[in-house]
Amino acid sequence: MPGSPGKSDSPHRLFVYGSLCGSGPHARPHRLLRPARWLGPATASGERVPAGRYPGARPHPCKRLHGQLYQLLAPRRSLYRLDRYEDCRPGNPRYGRYSRQRVPVEVGQQTVWAWVYWFRGPRSR
Repeated sequence: MPGSPGKSDSPHRLFVYGSLCGSGPHARPHRLLRPARWLGPATASGERVPAGRYPGARPHPCKRLHGQLYQLLAPRRSLYRLDRYEDCRPGNPRYGRYSRQRVPVEVGQQTVWAWVYWFRGPRSR
């Protein structure tokens, strides 16, 4: 189906919705995303939730979360730094404040796959 994300879609995109957002196409990406290319405003199925000092979001099938989409140009390095920043532990998903998942994201008239960090709650011990 046209416009539907496929499993072969690029794994090097990142959807951000909070403090990692820039402010438009001429803004520099957050230092943790660099090098990255801004792809535009985007939405995903989710909602903002109280997460303390920083923004948080959780998946929600009936709500739209507004943010920005980036193409990561050094994905391994960027995701490593972002995982540490977000207290995300991909090798042990039961722990950490955030989890990283690939989700369908709408940008313009297109739907693509992108990584997003979902808030899990207080740090698990």
